[in-house]
Amino acid sequence: MHAEEYHVDPDHVAFWGDSSGGHTVLMAGITADHELDTDLYKEYSPKVNCIVDWYGPTDIAAMNEYPSTQDHVQPDSPEGFLIGQKNVVENPDAADPTVIMNHLSRETAIPPILIMHGSKDHLVNFNQSCRLYNKLKELGKSVEMHKLEGAYHAFNGFNCDEAEQIVLDFLKKNI
Repeated sequence: MHAEEYHVDPDHVAFWGDSSGGHTVLMAGITADHELDTDLYKEYSPKVNCIVDWYGPTDIAAMNEYPSTQDHVQPDSPEGFLIGQKNVVENPDAADPTVIMNHLSRETAIPPILIMHGSKDHLVNFNQSCRLYNKLKELGKSVEMHKLEGAYHAFNGFNCDEAEQIVLDFLKKNI
Protein backbone atom coordinates (compact mmCIF):
# COMPACT_ATOMS: atom_id res chain seq x y z
CA MET A 1 0.00 0.00 0.00
CA HIS A 2 2.72 2.51 0.98
CA ALA A 3 5.81 0.30 0.68
CA GLU A 4 7.34 2.28 -2.18
CA GLU A 5 6.61 5.61 -0.49
CA TYR A 6 8.39 4.49 2.71
CA HIS A 7 11.15 2.56 0.89
CA VAL A 8 10.10 -0.79 2.35
CA ASP A 9 10.68 -4.07 0.54
CA PRO A 10 7.45 -6.01 1.16
CA ASP A 11 9.26 -9.27 0.37
CA HIS A 12 11.65 -8.79 3.31
CA VAL A 13 9.63 -8.02 6.44
CA ALA A 14 9.87 -9.13 10.05
CA PHE A 15 7.39 -8.64 12.88
CA TRP A 16 8.90 -7.72 16.25
CA GLY A 17 6.97 -7.02 19.43
CA ASP A 18 7.38 -7.00 23.18
CA SER A 19 4.87 -8.03 25.85
CA SER A 20 1.35 -7.56 24.42
CA GLY A 21 3.08 -6.55 21.18
CA GLY A 22 4.80 -9.95 21.24
CA HIS A 23 1.37 -11.58 21.42
CA THR A 24 0.16 -9.38 18.57
CA VAL A 25 3.06 -10.16 16.21
CA LEU A 26 2.77 -13.88 16.97
CA MET A 27 -0.95 -13.88 16.18
CA ALA A 28 -0.50 -11.83 13.01
CA GLY A 29 2.51 -13.76 11.76
CA ILE A 30 1.15 -17.22 12.54
CA THR A 31 -2.37 -16.69 11.23
CA ALA A 32 -1.16 -14.70 8.17
CA ASP A 33 -3.52 -15.21 5.23
CA HIS A 34 -5.62 -18.02 6.67
CA GLU A 35 -7.30 -16.64 9.82
CA LEU A 36 -8.63 -13.56 11.56
CA ASP A 37 -8.26 -11.35 8.50
CA THR A 38 -10.32 -8.36 7.51
CA ASP A 39 -11.63 -7.53 4.05
CA LEU A 40 -10.35 -3.97 4.40
CA TYR A 41 -6.83 -4.79 3.12
CA LYS A 42 -7.44 -8.23 1.63
CA GLU A 43 -5.26 -7.51 -1.43
CA TYR A 44 -2.19 -7.17 0.85
CA SER A 45 -0.69 -10.26 2.41
CA PRO A 46 0.29 -10.09 6.09
CA LYS A 47 2.92 -12.80 5.55
CA VAL A 48 6.35 -12.02 6.95
CA ASN A 49 9.78 -13.62 6.77
CA CYS A 50 10.18 -14.06 10.53
CA ILE A 51 8.83 -13.08 13.96
CA VAL A 52 10.67 -11.76 17.03
CA ASP A 53 8.72 -12.19 20.28
CA TRP A 54 10.05 -10.55 23.42
CA TYR A 55 8.27 -11.91 26.53
CA GLY A 56 4.80 -12.04 24.99
CA PRO A 57 1.86 -13.78 26.66
CA THR A 58 0.90 -16.95 24.82
CA ASP A 59 -1.93 -18.47 26.93
CA ILE A 60 -3.92 -15.87 28.87
CA ALA A 61 -5.97 -18.47 30.74
CA ALA A 62 -2.79 -19.96 32.23
CA MET A 63 -1.08 -16.72 33.26
CA ASN A 64 -2.21 -16.91 36.90
CA GLU A 65 -0.82 -20.44 37.27
CA TYR A 66 2.61 -18.94 38.00
CA PRO A 67 3.67 -16.00 40.19
CA SER A 68 3.02 -12.55 38.75
CA THR A 69 2.78 -8.99 39.98
CA GLN A 70 -0.64 -8.72 38.36
CA ASP A 71 -3.93 -10.60 38.32
CA HIS A 72 -4.42 -11.72 34.71
CA VAL A 73 -7.93 -13.17 35.07
CA GLN A 74 -10.36 -10.45 36.15
CA PRO A 75 -12.51 -8.54 33.63
CA ASP A 76 -10.57 -5.32 34.30
CA SER A 77 -7.16 -6.95 33.67
CA PRO A 78 -5.45 -6.41 30.30
CA GLU A 79 -6.31 -10.01 29.43
CA GLY A 80 -9.92 -9.48 30.47
CA PHE A 81 -10.09 -6.39 28.27
CA LEU A 82 -8.67 -8.42 25.37
CA ILE A 83 -11.73 -10.68 25.45
CA GLY A 84 -14.34 -7.98 26.04
CA GLN A 85 -13.96 -7.23 29.76
CA LYS A 86 -14.74 -10.78 30.83
CA ASN A 87 -13.20 -13.08 33.41
CA VAL A 88 -10.61 -15.05 31.42
CA VAL A 89 -11.02 -18.38 33.23
CA GLU A 90 -14.82 -18.25 33.26
CA ASN A 91 -14.99 -17.52 29.50
CA PRO A 92 -12.89 -20.11 27.67
CA ASP A 93 -14.82 -19.59 24.42
CA ALA A 94 -13.58 -15.99 24.37
CA ALA A 95 -10.06 -16.76 25.67
CA ASP A 96 -9.25 -19.80 23.48
CA PRO A 97 -8.92 -17.84 20.19
CA THR A 98 -6.22 -15.66 21.83
CA VAL A 99 -4.03 -18.66 22.72
CA ILE A 100 -1.17 -18.74 20.23
CA MET A 101 -0.80 -22.52 20.39
CA ASN A 102 -4.41 -22.99 19.26
CA HIS A 103 -3.45 -21.59 15.84
CA LEU A 104 -0.58 -23.99 15.23
CA SER A 105 -0.61 -27.26 13.34
CA ARG A 106 1.98 -29.45 11.72
CA GLU A 107 0.46 -28.76 8.29
CA THR A 108 0.32 -24.96 8.48
CA ALA A 109 3.49 -23.18 7.37
CA ILE A 110 4.65 -20.36 9.63
CA PRO A 111 7.72 -18.11 9.55
CA PRO A 112 10.73 -18.77 11.81
CA ILE A 113 10.25 -17.43 15.33
CA LEU A 114 12.71 -16.01 17.84
CA ILE A 115 11.47 -16.02 21.45
CA MET A 116 13.33 -14.06 24.13
CA HIS A 117 12.30 -13.84 27.77
CA GLY A 118 13.90 -12.59 30.96
CA SER A 119 14.62 -14.94 33.85
CA LYS A 120 13.24 -12.39 36.34
CA ASP A 121 10.08 -11.37 34.49
CA HIS A 122 7.50 -10.88 37.26
CA LEU A 123 4.65 -9.81 34.99
CA VAL A 124 4.59 -12.40 32.17
CA ASN A 125 6.05 -15.58 33.61
CA PHE A 126 8.85 -17.30 31.68
CA ASN A 127 6.55 -20.33 31.41
CA GLN A 128 4.46 -18.47 28.81
CA SER A 129 7.40 -18.55 26.38
CA CYS A 130 8.21 -22.16 27.32
CA ARG A 131 4.67 -23.24 26.38
CA LEU A 132 5.01 -21.74 22.92
CA TYR A 133 8.56 -22.97 22.37
CA ASN A 134 7.65 -26.56 23.35
CA LYS A 135 4.62 -26.58 21.04
CA LEU A 136 6.63 -25.19 18.12
CA LYS A 137 9.37 -27.80 18.63
CA GLU A 138 6.76 -30.57 18.92
CA LEU A 139 5.33 -29.51 15.54
CA GLY A 140 8.75 -29.31 13.89
CA LYS A 141 8.67 -25.53 13.38
CA SER A 142 11.71 -23.28 13.09
CA VAL A 143 12.14 -21.62 16.49
CA GLU A 144 14.92 -20.24 18.66
CA MET A 145 14.52 -19.37 22.33
CA HIS A 146 16.85 -17.35 24.53
CA LYS A 147 16.49 -16.80 28.27
CA LEU A 148 18.15 -13.55 29.32
CA GLU A 149 19.52 -14.13 32.81
CA GLY A 150 18.63 -11.33 35.21
CA ALA A 151 16.29 -9.56 32.76
CA TYR A 152 12.90 -8.33 33.91
CA HIS A 153 9.79 -7.38 31.96
CA ALA A 154 9.96 -4.56 29.43
CA PHE A 155 13.39 -3.27 28.55
CA ASN A 156 14.83 -3.96 32.01
CA GLY A 157 17.65 -6.22 30.86
CA PHE A 158 16.82 -6.27 27.16
CA ASN A 159 18.57 -3.01 26.31
CA CYS A 160 21.96 -4.68 26.06
CA ASP A 161 24.44 -5.78 23.41
CA GLU A 162 23.60 -9.48 23.99
CA ALA A 163 19.89 -9.06 23.21
CA GLU A 164 20.59 -6.81 20.24
CA GLN A 165 23.10 -9.27 18.75
CA ILE A 166 20.73 -12.22 19.12
CA VAL A 167 18.02 -10.31 17.23
CA LEU A 168 20.38 -9.02 14.54
CA ASP A 169 21.77 -12.52 13.88
CA PHE A 170 18.23 -13.92 13.66
CA LEU A 171 17.08 -11.19 11.28
CA LYS A 172 20.15 -11.56 9.03
CA LYS A 173 19.51 -15.28 8.77
CA ASN A 174 15.77 -15.03 8.09
CA ILE A 175 15.11 -11.84 6.14
